[in-house]
Amino acid sequence: MRRPSISQILAVVAALALTVGAVVLAARVEPTVPARLTLGGHLLFVRGRWEIGLAWLLAVAFVLLIAQVRRRPRLAVLSLVPLLVLAGWLAHPWLLDRQPAVEAFTAAGELPENHRRTLLVGVDAMSWSRILPLVAAGKMPNVARLMDEGSYGVLHSLRSYRPSVKEWGYWSPVVWTSIATGTTEAKHGIDDFSVRTPNGPRMAKSWYRKEPAFWNIFSAFHRPVGVVGWWASWPAEKVDGVMVSSSIGLRGHRGIRRIELDDESWLLRRRQLTWPESYKQVVAHDVGLPKGIGDWVETELYPFREYPILDDERLDTLLSVLWQDRLYLDTALHLLRTEDFSLYTTYFEGVDVVSHNFWQFIDFPEELRQQARFPVPDGFDADRHVVDRYYEIVDGYLGELLAAAGDDATVMVVSDHGFHSDPDHARKANHSPYGVILMKGPGIRRGHDLNLSLPGSLAELFGGGTAGGDRVTVLDVLPTLLYLHGLPISEQLDGRVLSETLERSLAGRRPELTVPTYGDFAATREIDVESADEDEYLQRMKALGYIR
Repeated sequence: MRRPSISQILAVVAALALTVGAVVLAARVEPTVPARLTLGGHLLFVRGRWEIGLAWLLAVAFVLLIAQVRRRPRLAVLSLVPLLVLAGWLAHPWLLDRQPAVEAFTAAGELPENHRRTLLVGVDAMSWSRILPLVAAGKMPNVARLMDEGSYGVLHSLRSYRPSVKEWGYWSPVVWTSIATGTTEAKHGIDDFSVRTPNGPRMAKSWYRKEPAFWNIFSAFHRPVGVVGWWASWPAEKVDGVMVSSSIGLRGHRGIRRIELDDESWLLRRRQLTWPESYKQVVAHDVGLPKGIGDWVETELYPFREYPILDDERLDTLLSVLWQDRLYLDTALHLLRTEDFSLYTTYFEGVDVVSHNFWQFIDFPEELRQQARFPVPDGFDADRHVVDRYYEIVDGYLGELLAAAGDDATVMVVSDHGFHSDPDHARKANHSPYGVILMKGPGIRRGHDLNLSLPGSLAELFGGGTAGGDRVTVLDVLPTLLYLHGLPISEQLDGRVLSETLERSLAGRRPELTVPTYGDFAATREIDVESADEDEYLQRMKALGYIR
């Protein structure tokens, strides 16, 4: 038998080393940018950049081994070419800046000066079916003011497919990322609450996003931003201004009781909760963490102490979300009062979580009374009104934000989807495609109904149609924001400027600036995953029924 040559031995060792390295990486490294394969619009599979790269690596190792065993030196040399291509492809996200390329905007010429101060508020699952009766009863005066002084209407959501549960629906991380980027999930890459990795499901993070969000675009033009709590915004990104990521709330702590015991120590230990990193000190010490959330819930939201809901551990997630809403409010108010930014944003999740727990009692109180998550007094139907009560509380939050922003600020309030009764759902209620948009400010038409003719349109609206006007979708929020601030709009965006909301004087004097693209953008992985926080996030998403 012919003895193997030294080159053959080295080839075998190299192939084994590549194989072992691939296996080790597969066990330890998360995918960065999801890659998908579709056929005729149907999703065949989703794999991460690292998973595809590792398969490529194994293939190169196999070719290298065969080339040496069969004494094909040219084939061995050629196998190194795809290896170099692979290395460049895997390193690509780390070589790019997180900001979109400002050079891509030079074709638009000199940008006009813009001193507009805008407040963008996201309210998860806010629905006209609850707003309209409360406005009519005088219980949501701040929303009524926005309707009187600006434009309003139905904001159509985006239905998407969740690979993890193989279901279609209206999913918060997907839709909020579409609002932030002005693109569909096929472009921005966030398609679920979690991402599949070799180590199991992991939370959707900012580095999975493939398109620039409004905070990247505004920052690229030195229009400072203050971003608080936006979905899938952790780790916090470098911005011109301040970013307080989503993991400073529900997705970043252990539970409401522990929060109150540990005070701010948990916050100070976490990395990249904020940009700049030092801003978490401001949140901890100047803003301060909310206290006594349990007492507040039983006083303001469910005031029946003989049946305390705090004893029900299943409602820990509800309490955590209400705590989070208050923290986001206080942080946004602090930014509005202390910083001079072009754009301020904050987000409230409580309406969605309260609706998941209590909406069923609005239309099915007697049928579901015996299935209640906690006891209620016999003959008392206050549980039916918890949803409306939290709408009133959020209206109060809006009032505080409006006062801090000032009368000359532009205000946009949007929801990612609506909520409605659903007899076929396990909880008799579920997301609907009909969200909310409210706008007011300089140049915004006053008292303008975009597509909701009051008071006779609700039956038509919730039957699947609109009562006139053009369809307004969540993809239209970013183009409209950019237009109002005089910033170029990429032709890659999937939405449009809501010109029907603008006064003729504004639409006539300001041309719409467009560019073909915002340039290269890729998220970078800058810190390691903290597995405890990942596990806590997944547990809470399971408690809400989003992950099985």
